[in-house]
Amino acid sequence: SMMTFFMVELLLQVMREINAPSRRENRGESKQARCLRRIVLTMPTAMTRPERRILEVRMNEALAEVWRTTQLADTPKPIIQMQWDEATATQAVFVYNEIVERFYGDTESFMHASARCCSDGNGLRIASLDIGGGTSDLIITSYRNEGRGLLPKQEFREGFQCAGDDILKGVIENHVIPAFLAYLDARGCPDAQVFLYNRLGPVQSGESALRKIRRQQFSQQVLVPLGLWILGQHEKYQKFDTEHQVAVVWDQVFGRGQKPAAAVLEHIFSYEGSPEDVDIDDFSFTVSAALLNKTITSVMEPFIECLAEATYYYDCDFLLLAGRPSRFPALRDLIIQCMPVSADRVITMHDYEVGDWYPLRNSKFQIGDPKTCAAVGAMICALSEGQLDDFHMRTSQLMMKSTARFIGQISQGKINDDYILFRDIDMEKDDQKISDATFQLHPPVALGFRQLDLDRWPATMLYSLRLKKSNLEGRVPNEINVTLTRLPPDDDPREKLFEVENCVDENGDFLSSKLVKMGLQTMLINNLHWADTGCFDLSGVK
Repeated sequence: SMMTFFMVELLLQVMREINAPSRRENRGESKQARCLRRIVLTMPTAMTRPERRILEVRMNEALAEVWRTTQLADTPKPIIQMQWDEATATQAVFVYNEIVERFYGDTESFMHASARCCSDGNGLRIASLDIGGGTSDLIITSYRNEGRGLLPKQEFREGFQCAGDDILKGVIENHVIPAFLAYLDARGCPDAQVFLYNRLGPVQSGESALRKIRRQQFSQQVLVPLGLWILGQHEKYQKFDTEHQVAVVWDQVFGRGQKPAAAVLEHIFSYEGSPEDVDIDDFSFTVSAALLNKTITSVMEPFIECLAEATYYYDCDFLLLAGRPSRFPALRDLIIQCMPVSADRVITMHDYEVGDWYPLRNSKFQIGDPKTCAAVGAMICALSEGQLDDFHMRTSQLMMKSTARFIGQISQGKINDDYILFRDIDMEKDDQKISDATFQLHPPVALGFRQLDLDRWPATMLYSLRLKKSNLEGRVPNEINVTLTRLPPDDDPREKLFEVENCVDENGDFLSSKLVKMGLQTMLINNLHWADTGCFDLSGVK
């Protein structure tokens, strides 16, 4: 598994770093080897229970492999903690810095100063929105002061599979590829739009393996760097300005030694019938901030509106914004326009000032990269019950919880109420009585979940049901009615949670339950991710 290899690599890098001669010399006792005592993994806020179980298994497999290959069998293995999510870690950074740095350890003063006048002064409710590469996660937590410590209580959590990668894809489709089209048209290339569609659109029938590889390489070596450059320039501006123009110049994006491979460029620019050779080195274009804002808004608005609605409903005192995309002025303005809290209560973590305790701060004593909040916040959560001066928070009360309460057939990212199979369930409770669900199968079927009893609430993929390939050659019944059942905990070591109980045809005859394959699938698309294929939606490119 790639995840296991990734974990192995991560562990080896950590062990190398903590035992580096320079680090040991700076920290004292340079002759004493360092060892890992604890590994804290933060997870996406709405990560499902089956996914968490798989991650735990992969982490333990990687740890066992590292201990075996590095001959550390006599050394105790570190404890693995998988208890907190990334959005909770962001809140830990904020609360710790406010109490320790700004209120000198006076928790009561922090609560009274931070809570709005409409509250009782002893309670505080904070929402944190972590927008990463793959998911946008919201956690709402209330805090109460108990003596010199804080008692947190999670009120609401949600996560959607729309984030930075989707923004990047939108920038490539709406700005980078149209610029290539204009570039080819300006040089008299005939049928440039058709040519780009064949190179960057859906995979064509009979397309060679080499072209598929070149398509993916062109995406990673050319399109992605150009898209990231545009977003990188956009995030440098503190305020949104519709008149601003982002200039993209080939030589600036691809400096010395960073240019794409010649074979990759030939895939797109070896153009038969072109009246002149295409010199990519003079490729340049501009993107207006207004159009860039339109792209970012169109991608994120449906999901941000839902998360802002939940934040407003819970009447939060603060909204913390973390994750790299939170630095985009267009995205910050979109969130403020939704008015989940007053504008002065929206805290962007990248320019949030911290004390010298923060290990990854920039020269301005700001966090800088908001993604570091996940690691630093996890450290605070792990040490907050008795190991930090002037700060105590009962983080043992914070646990991951499933947001899958309504499971059903998903279509276009939503679950219609008529297609819900399991209602108001709690996947964290093994003893909950859940009735079996029967439905007519029209394979392949995508099963997803949502948290709220609202048809308009975005849904997330969870399972896929399809006929096994070995059964496709034989007679397939005209009608297949499938019954799903909840697995008993003792028969479910990998926490799959549900399985196919039986299959019945149109005559009421029982079919083999092995006719249908049910598997975990957490991506809504059936094909590979766009970053793996290099395929884009070019329907709007003109």
